Amino acid sequence: MDKINIAFCFDENLWMQASVAITSLLYHSKGKCSYHIYCIIPMAINQFMREEIENIAKERDPNSTLIFLEANHDFDQSYFDQFTVGIYYRLMLPKLLPHLDKIIYSDVDVVFCEDLLEVDHIDIGNHWIAGVKDTFNLNGSKRLKKMRHRLLNDQRYLCSGFLIMNLKALREQNVYRTWIELSKNTSFNSPDQDILNYTCRGKKLPIPLKYSFIPMGKESYNRCLRENIFSQREYAEAINKPMLIHFAGCKPWKNSVSLSEIWWRHAQMTPFFDIFWLNQTSPYARFKKKFYLFGFIPFLWAKIDGIKIKYYLFGFIPILKIKNKRF
Repeated sequence: MDKINIAFCFDENLWMQASVAITSLLYHSKGKCSYHIYCIIPMAINQFMREEIENIAKERDPNSTLIFLEANHDFDQSYFDQFTVGIYYRLMLPKLLPHLDKIIYSDVDVVFCEDLLEVDHIDIGNHWIAGVKDTFNLNGSKRLKKMRHRLLNDQRYLCSGFLIMNLKALREQNVYRTWIELSKNTSFNSPDQDILNYTCRGKKLPIPLKYSFIPMGKESYNRCLRENIFSQREYAEAINKPMLIHFAGCKPWKNSVSLSEIWWRHAQMTPFFDIFWLNQTSPYARFKKKFYLFGFIPFLWAKIDGIKIKYYLFGFIPILKIKNKRF
């Protein structure tokens, strides 16, 4: 079987979400391919967290390997704004993986719906990065600064949440030093993504939307279609059979979002399902599921209360209490 190289970058705030992403990756690839999974992490990811993720990977696919690499400090002086230094971990890959010519990179707020064989066989030629065109940052946003606006006028402005990276070419062009210097620039709205698009202009390859489908409202995608960001065929293919779903906006473990049920289905395969479920809302209003009459009238609520699941008619009339089998 093919063994595919993939990297995830995350900190202590998203380590359990990373386990969901890895679970979905291995679940859909069993018997088809295996992986070298590189996790770029800070020191704050302790031994317990690492062992939990390792155990999940071993249980799902003993033929895959999981390697933890601690992030360096090259971007400690970078511009963060509302972000953390973790956004720059993906830019460390050419340096942290000197033995690899190519890597597939993915954010951890994702679920995989297929294996990565098709992606791994994409020939990006002399391009430095390949990814899906960004859907959030469309042309014409007046609030963007000049450098950002110039980037958006590039019809090949890519989302940095899922990439194929030509590590060999990036090292040969010594782009890494440029990334460190640019990371101190306060003109970027999405620093890591803008830096990648700015430095790789002319060397970016767009790949089909299905490889990293971001759930959005229909009107947002209609706008993409009107502006020729995607074709109707590409959009139809992505929504009917995505390879990966990227929850780049609202997060399914916090809010009810389109396709969130797919994320929860994979979260249920991890030891952290109950934690996600209990933490989704405040301890005083842990209603987790609504049942609808005729498809639109909410009449039954399910609520987590300790080790019990309580059901309420119309949200306030208790009618049933059962033990939560997840505990």
